[in-house]
Amino acid sequence: MTKCEEHKIKNKASLNLELCGEEFEIESNETEAEKIKITVEKSQSCNFVLVGEKIKYTVKITNDSCVEIEDVVFKDELDDCVEFVAGSFTVDGKHVTPVIRDGVLKYTIPKLEPCQTVVITFEVKVEDCGSPCGKKDGDDKGDDGDDKEGD
Repeated sequence: MTKCEEHKIKNKASLNLELCGEEFEIESNETEAEKIKITVEKSQSCNFVLVGEKIKYTVKITNDSCVEIEDVVFKDELDDCVEFVAGSFTVDGKHVTPVIRDGVLKYTIPKLEPCQTVVITFEVKVEDCGSPCGKKDGDDKGDDGDDKEGD
């Protein structure tokens, strides 16, 4: 049995009945379905970044199946505190332009061949979205937002 044959799910039904004292078995046609396994693995260039620095993301999409899959839609929801770096989006090393709408990157992979891995990379720039301590850079207000002195 080939490796691809092992990924098929086969099924057949049958009936057993007795008519006039005689037993019969009637079998259906056999159905067959392909098991499809796709994995998505995402990594980033660093775990700690300063405002203004870039983060590079790498996404590996693998078709670990014996079936060609078409029109695979990749989506990545960007954090509110980052800005996509124009021109940084690549698919297998080739620059392409994703659709960006409402903070979501979207790109359609036309075809994933059996056992193929597609590598997507892109960069984002970290923006100043405040501090967990309640301050923005250069802001002297406390976390209550009161900027009056001597209260």
